[in-house]
Amino acid sequence: MLFGTISCSDHLHLAINMAKSAKKHHPNSRIVLCLVEKSIHPILWSQNIFDKIVLVEELNIPEWNNLIKKYNRYETAISVRGHFFEYLLNTFPNEKKYIYLDPDTKVYSPFTEVDSILDNFNLVLTPHILTPAPKNKISEFELLLFHYGVYNLGFFAFTNSEESFEYIEFLKVRLTNYCYVDMKKGLYADQKWIDAVPCFFNTYILKHPGYNVAIWNFPERLFSMNNNGQILVNEEPLRFIHFSGLIKDGLAEYFNRFGSSKPIIVALQNEYLTEIENLGKVDIEKIPWSFK
Repeated sequence: MLFGTISCSDHLHLAINMAKSAKKHHPNSRIVLCLVEKSIHPILWSQNIFDKIVLVEELNIPEWNNLIKKYNRYETAISVRGHFFEYLLNTFPNEKKYIYLDPDTKVYSPFTEVDSILDNFNLVLTPHILTPAPKNKISEFELLLFHYGVYNLGFFAFTNSEESFEYIEFLKVRLTNYCYVDMKKGLYADQKWIDAVPCFFNTYILKHPGYNVAIWNFPERLFSMNNNGQILVNEEPLRFIHFSGLIKDGLAEYFNRFGSSKPIIVALQNEYLTEIENLGKVDIEKIPWSFK
């Protein structure tokens, strides 16, 4: 499998940490970074974790000058996803399976399920939540999350196939024109567009509780540890955590209503915070965007 991620310089500590964890559990996989900047920051050379770094202008996006004028940094980085996926397919045609992970994720064990699923499906998505919310939590979870889209695109897997190219074209057109974070218009960057993807393409909805674990689904996921020290989520192996929002103090305690899980979640959060701080979090987050 080939892993890819997209980052601006202010998130490089996150991207490096993600890549290290992916390499640990998939040592034979290549990892490619798309950097949405004009030049490569020196920290990337010192870490030497990515197999290839591609600057966004190397993607040869026809609408690039318009994108950086109408989108902010966050929206722009998301708007190039389709072009980056296309780049991966064209540049690494001998690969059969591709996985996109957001920079703020960490891999904890091999993606064995995804590897098998991609033998029969061309696209794999993970929902924000897997179970209906209790009656008194519908507005807090279902209504809130569905404003952002049914699926979370911190993870996306695809194959080297004609259908993947069709999906990428679908994505490129929509993100070029409508990649705004504008809740009043029903838009949240790329995520709302993906709600319709299972209607159009051969898509597998991955409901394994160990994938894309995040603060928005903590209430339905019970953490435990087996006799071998492996972390489990609802008795299944933890595959990766999406740390979006979790790196702020106190969120783990607030969002988790399973008392037995709290010590594990807090330990994982603290470990992650230490890792990204050791990679220069304080200084890297201050790096200005080179395009504006």
